[in-house]
Amino acid sequence: MNVDEKILSANEDLWPGEGYIKLDSTLGSYTRADVVWSEYNGDWILREDAAFCERREEWVYRSDATYLEYVDEWAHPNDEISYSKYNGDNYYSQDVVHSNILGSDILFDDAISIVINRRLDDDYIHKDFEKTLINIEIEGESYKVPSEKIINWKGENIFRDEYIDLIKNEKIEEVSEKDFEEYILNLRIDIDKNRIILSKYDLYYMGYPLSDFYDLIKILILESEKIKRDGLTSIRLSIWHHRWTSLYDNLKEHVKESAFGSKFCTKMWTVTRSLVTHIIKDPKMLKHYLERTT
Repeated sequence: MNVDEKILSANEDLWPGEGYIKLDSTLGSYTRADVVWSEYNGDWILREDAAFCERREEWVYRSDATYLEYVDEWAHPNDEISYSKYNGDNYYSQDVVHSNILGSDILFDDAISIVINRRLDDDYIHKDFEKTLINIEIEGESYKVPSEKIINWKGENIFRDEYIDLIKNEKIEEVSEKDFEEYILNLRIDIDKNRIILSKYDLYYMGYPLSDFYDLIKILILESEKIKRDGLTSIRLSIWHHRWTSLYDNLKEHVKESAFGSKFCTKMWTVTRSLVTHIIKDPKMLKHYLERTT
């Protein structure tokens, strides 16, 4: 229909064209001429609903495309896109590398190469953590290592996995179960929420600080022998153990509610195991934990 000329026609070739609208709805609405052709959709689509994918030189529905802020362009539905859990951005897959330590893809231009053990297994870390990296020398060569992976033992920097093996085999004064329990109950946990090791666990999806979960972490440490014996399925039962009433009473209500879910408890158990050498800093207490857990 050409409104200005008052022409009504069944000739579809007249649209889209200057002055014509397309009457295509029994409800009385119409499609304006401000449209673009989409080869992908095989149809004309309104320009206001369309996105132009520069790398393929093609229009598609905006809802089918993905906007990539880092290059300020729209990616085509057939392009391979990677979503970064680390910062919530989308990238072309060919522009990212996977960081195991962060559990996420990150932009290659933002990645720093690191080593994670003395075997020189490599990984990548986001440049946001550059200030947390330290240089250590292995067989005469210098490598970048996250400081969280290193612990100073008797004046020497060693990897934490080496430290665990060392403690297991070290002759250290034995402690009783009672002494261990008292140590954990009175332990002051203080974990920096910006730690690299926490980035992969998405602990803040509920909007609560990690400190809300410290008493739950203590319960999991104290119940570690039971968890080892009965498996992960026992976690929900183990945290309500009557011996840890004081810790349970200190838990925030949202933590108690979450702890009923096995998925949440499994995540917290994984976090606890990852942080244990950061939490239990007394070697004899750590050895006691390792002997009853691993």
